[in-house]
Amino acid sequence: MQTTIQQGLIVRPVTHSDIEELFFLIENNRDRIAEYFPITSSSVTNLASTEQFINRMTAGYIDGTNYLFIIEHTDTKHLCGGIFLKNFESRVPKCELGYFIDKQYEGKGIASKALQAVCTFCFEELQLNKLCIRTGIDNIASKRLAENTGFKLEGILRNDFRTASGILVDIAYYGRIKW
Repeated sequence: MQTTIQQGLIVRPVTHSDIEELFFLIENNRDRIAEYFPITSSSVTNLASTEQFINRMTAGYIDGTNYLFIIEHTDTKHLCGGIFLKNFESRVPKCELGYFIDKQYEGKGIASKALQAVCTFCFEELQLNKLCIRTGIDNIASKRLAENTGFKLEGILRNDFRTASGILVDIAYYGRIKW
């Protein structure tokens, strides 16, 4: 999948050519994403570990266990954010989405358009029936993004996520089904 979401921006799978840019994207936003992306944050600590992380992500494309789509500014070649697909369940079929956007690109509608493009990919290409988003109940921007892209709040899961600092937090669980 490679989709243009607006002039100058595309959503595409991460590749090995993204090692340096992905490292700097995570590094520049580490203080914002570390608590809710503990695996990504702890896996991407230097260029070598970023390469290993990308290897795992691209292997996930092959076996269908996970995906990492990046949002790229085509003029500058800078990465603006990422959208993860994980926790696939074949019986339903469904998966969980996680996302983050670089702080300098927040509030511009980029994440909404990118998330919508990935949802279309999930429903049309992967033939999933349901997508879910789990976000901290205090993450207003993430909850708004979920709601603005057609996800419905299905409930609050108490003490359902352990942050990087070890705290158990409540999670807002959003779902979107294919229509």
